Amino acid sequence: MSQFGRLLSIFNGKSPNFRRVVYLFLDLVFVFLSLELAFLVRFADDQPVPPQHLANADAYLPLFLVTASLIFYFLQFYRHLWQFASVDQYISVLIGTSSQTVLVAILMLVRHARLPWSIYILYWLFVTFFVAGYRIVYRQYFRFKLQQKKRQSYDEKARRDGKISHTYQSDVRRVLVYGAGQAGFEVIRDLQENSRGKIPAVILDD
Repeated sequence: MSQFGRLLSIFNGKSPNFRRVVYLFLDLVFVFLSLELAFLVRFADDQPVPPQHLANADAYLPLFLVTASLIFYFLQFYRHLWQFASVDQYISVLIGTSSQTVLVAILMLVRHARLPWSIYILYWLFVTFFVAGYRIVYRQYFRFKLQQKKRQSYDEKARRDGKISHTYQSDVRRVLVYGAGQAGFEVIRDLQENSRGKIPAVILDD
């Protein structure tokens, strides 16, 4: 876990362009892996895999990679700050992987080189899981480190000021947020990430 943490800290410290390249590379790796897993699951009880399907998969792998790159880029997957991602960003992942799967299926059907429909469904499930999954892991790790850093900074300041009995947990103020709409959720997210000693405890709405 500590090695994973060091890797993410290096990743987070690089320039935005570097992070975008890493995101793109990981997405393409997961596109390839998802296609392979789709075949393994689909033909698990039917070995060997029919040669015509293997030939189509190998021939059209570049199509999977290119369409994923274009659609994911068009939907701004690589401009989002995933450490602060909200539901909207993960909905865009779902839209992106669904659109890419449908586009590939249509293009292969037009060229009379389609795969079994179950392959497309399995591919979509795997690629959505992987592409969204590692972003969620990164976001949760970033939030954990942010909270840890805030607590450490607060405790160090309390010790410098001679407030030995004061801790972040004991001095934090629990606040009520009025409004459960979009603005209210934005306030909650801001407090969670930049609380300055305040954490949302209750939501009140009419």
